[in-house]
Amino acid sequence: MSEQNRRAWDWQAQRYQATHLHSRETVYYWSEAYPNEDDLHLLGEVRGLNILDLGSGAGQSGIALTKRGATVTCYDISQAQLDIGRGYAEEDGVTIKFVRGDIQDLSILPPTHFDIVVSCAAISYVEDAARVFREVAKVLKPEGQFVISCEHAAWMALGARFLWPEAHENPSYFYRGPIKFRWEKVDPEDYELLCFRRPFQDYLNWLIAAKFTIERVEELPFLEDRLPQDTFFRDTLRKCPQEMEFARLYPQAVVIAARLQR
Repeated sequence: MSEQNRRAWDWQAQRYQATHLHSRETVYYWSEAYPNEDDLHLLGEVRGLNILDLGSGAGQSGIALTKRGATVTCYDISQAQLDIGRGYAEEDGVTIKFVRGDIQDLSILPPTHFDIVVSCAAISYVEDAARVFREVAKVLKPEGQFVISCEHAAWMALGARFLWPEAHENPSYFYRGPIKFRWEKVDPEDYELLCFRRPFQDYLNWLIAAKFTIERVEELPFLEDRLPQDTFFRDTLRKCPQEMEFARLYPQAVVIAARLQR
């Protein structure tokens, strides 16, 4: 399953980055039309800290954190995404370490090295999220911080029931299992991506089992005034009035801030 997602992201990396122009000035936990690090202040002062951007894609969040004085490692399964990220880092004049790997296995990274691990919208692409949390605990320093964002389980259940029933997804909030989709339907030969739905409680319980203390949870509201800057959801929401209305009413994503127990 990880290999399928690697092929899919490598296949579409150039097209995805050309059409989803995420800013490299702050950490976007979901997209531009939702609260970001400048709104939520979850990470605090990062100058001088070692930070791991886990499931980094092309490293926009890592670049933003480097600009704020952190030493950043971007870790992602897609070499094509990382190669684009290197180009972004060169454009912005920052130095970042880019490492290719499956986020379910962080054994190539130094143990107890990072002050912060941040992972934005990546955890649903792996089947064994509990293992990811255990791996993060190994590379964090004692009392290190882990900030993770993911789709809201309620949004996925509502979407399966009302927004994309043609996908034949299970509409139950408590569904645990894979879903398949393509970001773009331009090319019928595009690789399918695999994601995994699970109720929100699973993430909290897996973090607790990995010896994390939950410090803060933020359900992200849709900020409609920022939609013009959102190259990720802008066209989708404008073309689908029902999805726009659901975005106004329900959280699409959630952020969890946790700290590793000593």
